[in-house]
Amino acid sequence: PIGVTVNAAVSAAWAVSLLVCAIVCGIAAFLLRWRLQASVRAARQEAARAELELRVQERTAELRSTNRRLTVEMEERRRAEAHIHRMQDQLVQSNKLATLGQIAAGVAHEINQPLAAIRSYADNTAVFLERKDVETAVANLGVIAGLTARIGRITDELRAFGRKSSAPPAPVVVAEAIDGALLLLAPRIRQQQVRVRVEEEQPGLQAMAERFRLEQVLVNLLQNAIEALEQTRAPEITIRVAARKTQV
Repeated sequence: PIGVTVNAAVSAAWAVSLLVCAIVCGIAAFLLRWRLQASVRAARQEAARAELELRVQERTAELRSTNRRLTVEMEERRRAEAHIHRMQDQLVQSNKLATLGQIAAGVAHEINQPLAAIRSYADNTAVFLERKDVETAVANLGVIAGLTARIGRITDELRAFGRKSSAPPAPVVVAEAIDGALLLLAPRIRQQQVRVRVEEEQPGLQAMAERFRLEQVLVNLLQNAIEALEQTRAPEITIRVAARKTQV
């Protein structure tokens, strides 16, 4: 009976040992498998992170390239716009000079008349002063001053009209621009005996413009109108100035 008991105890011990070994092996296998899966997950995450970084780098490089290209395009567009503005200014100035060339002969005649009158009045004034006729001499000097002011107005208008200007738009009294244009074209208007009427809906109407560019537009329009009336009896031009909401 003692031998049987010892054998039974030994068998039980072996069974327990085998069971413990099996449990330990199972745990070890589980831990090994978990570690392997963790390594696989870590490797996948690392690969995904590396791929993401690569994509970010590629996208960043694309964005930088696009940004550089856009910067170059913007600079080229800015230069092109500046070139266009310069060409427009040169075209405006060339048009001004061409217009001045067309009206120069008439304006010269317009200036020569008061100059001849000034010479005549000056000679007469000297005679009146010799005769002690101060009152008549003073009256002649007043006429001379008026003629000089007339010449000065014409030359000032010519100089201002021909000057290259790049001033920004500002409020301009439209009637003043019309007066300037009519002053430059006055000899031709008289030569063709054209009647010009200016009708203002209300006095002092202003428009946002550059004064002498507006005058140039008016001069061109009036020249076209005068040419169109060359074969017309009793030619007449009417300029109407009216306000319509935000426009004149």
